[in-house]
Amino acid sequence: MRAWISSICVLLFSLSCSSPPSHRTRLLLDWWPNPVHVPLFVGKERGFFQKRGIDLEIMKHVDPAHSISYLGSESADLAIYDLPHTLRAQERWGGLQVVGTLIDCPLRSFLFRKDNDIHSPQDFSGKVFGNNPVGLLYRCVQRVLQEQNVQFGVVKKLNMHPLAALLSKHVDVISVFWNVEAEQMRVRGVEPAFFKITDFGIPSYDEVIVIARKDFLDEDPTFTTRFRESLAESIAWMRAHPSEAFDIYLQLHPDKGAKTRLWEARSYALTLPLFSERQTPDLEKWRAFCRWMQAHGLLSPDVDVAELARQ
Repeated sequence: MRAWISSICVLLFSLSCSSPPSHRTRLLLDWWPNPVHVPLFVGKERGFFQKRGIDLEIMKHVDPAHSISYLGSESADLAIYDLPHTLRAQERWGGLQVVGTLIDCPLRSFLFRKDNDIHSPQDFSGKVFGNNPVGLLYRCVQRVLQEQNVQFGVVKKLNMHPLAALLSKHVDVISVFWNVEAEQMRVRGVEPAFFKITDFGIPSYDEVIVIARKDFLDEDPTFTTRFRESLAESIAWMRAHPSEAFDIYLQLHPDKGAKTRLWEARSYALTLPLFSERQTPDLEKWRAFCRWMQAHGLLSPDVDVAELARQ
C-alpha cells in the first residue's frame, strides 16, 4: 500500500515539474489577424505557449494607436507594436519593455498605383498623400524628402481605409505594409508599386514586436524567457511546415472570403522569410535607429533605448 502511494506521489511530482501551471496572458494584435500574426496562432494551436505555462489569449484590434492605453489600463498584458512608436511611447510614459520579435526589418512602404507615373521619390512632388492618421513614420520620411527638396502637393487625412482611397484615386500615395496592401491591390486587379521606407535612407528597425509593461514582467521574472522560447519554437515550426502552418491559421479564421485567402496566401509567402530568427534584443541596431530619430528631431535625446530591452 505504501509503495503504491509512493508511486502516485512520484507521478504527481513529475507531472507538476514537466507542466508548469498556466496563467492567462492577453495579447493585443495591431490589426485584424493577417499573415504577420501566423506564428502566434500556430504557437497557441500547437501548444508551444501552453507547455511553458502561458495560456495565450489573442485579442483582435483595429486601432494600434490605442495599444499603449490597453497596456496602461491593464486591459491587455502584451501588445503587438513597432519599435519607432515604442520609442515615442517610452519617451512620453516610460515603463515599457520588448519581450519578443515577429519581424525584425521594416515593412512600411509608400504604395501607389503602377500607372501613376511615379518612378522615384522625386516624383512625389505635387502628389496627394493620404493616411489616417498622418503618423510618425510619415514624418520620418518627410524629413528626408525635405532634405532632397521633395514635397507632397497635398497631405490628406482620410476618413476611409487608405487602400480604398488609393484604389478610388482619391489619393496618389499611401503609407502601408508592402507585403500586405500591395497584395490586396493585386487581387483587385490593380498593379501596385512601392518604395520601402529604407529606400529613403532610414535605418532598419524592428517592425513587429511584442511589448509589455515592465511592472507586469517584473511580477514573473521567468515570463520573458518562456515567451521567447515559445515564439522561437513557433517560428521554427512554421518554417519547417509552412503549408501546414498557414492551414492552421486559415482554419482558425473560417470567415475569410476567397479573395482574402488569395491575397493572404501571397502575403504569407512574402512574409515567411522575414520572421525573426532571434528573440534577444539587437541593441546595436536599436541604438542606430534611435540616434537617427534623435538627429532628425523625432525623439528626445534623453531616451535610452537600452531601457526597452528585457534581458
